[in-house]
Amino acid sequence: MTRRERTLKCYGGLFEAEKQSYFSAKFILSFVFAVLLTCAAVVLFLIATTREAKAQVCPALTLTASWYSEASLKKEGTWKTSKGVMANGKQFNENALTCATRDFRLEETLKITNINNNKSVIVKVTDRIGKRFAGKRIDLSKAAFNQIANLKQGIISVKIEVIQ
Repeated sequence: MTRRERTLKCYGGLFEAEKQSYFSAKFILSFVFAVLLTCAAVVLFLIATTREAKAQVCPALTLTASWYSEASLKKEGTWKTSKGVMANGKQFNENALTCATRDFRLEETLKITNINNNKSVIVKVTDRIGKRFAGKRIDLSKAAFNQIANLKQGIISVKIEVIQ
């Protein structure tokens, strides 16, 4: 038996300093475990609420749709101020499948369905429309409108669904 073991035996096992460090380490481990358990609970809660939000189906919105092109932007005068740059910072392309609206977030993907013939097109929100049209109208690019209706129609009723 070593001297240390004899000393520990004489004093009941642990010195006071060793007892304190033992209990301090035990407390720290308990605290770390409690923090990790709390973090895990928060992560699980966030995952559950995110899944609920994604699972919720957004109701379809019915609006009037029109189309716009580079020529129409120049004719109405907005091309002079914007130089064809859309609200998302990119150059307008009338042949891309895009739209302008105030009812959805920029870069959100939408399914636009013509109510009269059930033709649909997938577009990305890249621009904004005038405030007076919010909740009433969506402007489709020339290419997007042409996929669901004849350009000569000009204005049609559409159903809009968000694609997640």
